[in-house]
Amino acid sequence: MNVFEQLEQEHQLISEVLKIAGPQAQRQTPAGAEANPVGRELTEFCERFVSKCHQAKEFNLFLRLLQKGGSSVIVPIIGFHTEHTRLARMAGSLGVVWSLTAEAPTGDWALASGYLADYVALLLTHLAEEDRFYQANRTVLEAYDLADLGVVFDQLEQTMLGAGGYQRYCRWAKQLMGTASGADDQQS
Repeated sequence: MNVFEQLEQEHQLISEVLKIAGPQAQRQTPAGAEANPVGRELTEFCERFVSKCHQAKEFNLFLRLLQKGGSSVIVPIIGFHTEHTRLARMAGSLGVVWSLTAEAPTGDWALASGYLADYVALLLTHLAEEDRFYQANRTVLEAYDLADLGVVFDQLEQTMLGAGGYQRYCRWAKQLMGTASGADDQQS
């Protein structure tokens, strides 16, 4: 699997997690109760897997595309980088929002839920735009660029998520998807 395919596969995983965990995390928790555990898990996934690891991989890809792709890639990459910065800030704030909701009155919970909904909507749109960009620029890089980036991606996974961390997040995501699929089957 080349780096474009890996990033697209991660986009699909992230999208599925957001579509399932976002609504689950937004379910109201009574004031004074422990915040919904899916909210905490989703927050960690967004902060670590998405913002720190996935977006670091994309940053390295973008640098390589800027070197090889010429002027046609500059504007989209600047836009993606700007959105990455905004998304990383939002993901970092999600942890604070979730900790506040544990003791928040209902009105504050609604605000936190809305914040999460905004993050999810922006990230889903962003991922779809990146997928289109990757499709249009798949042939810009040579085989040696793709191989080198594959090594960089492996190193980033180890550095950002620790040994086995990447696989742990993938297992959590697949477990979440399996749980949601089972719940859908029971409702049918």
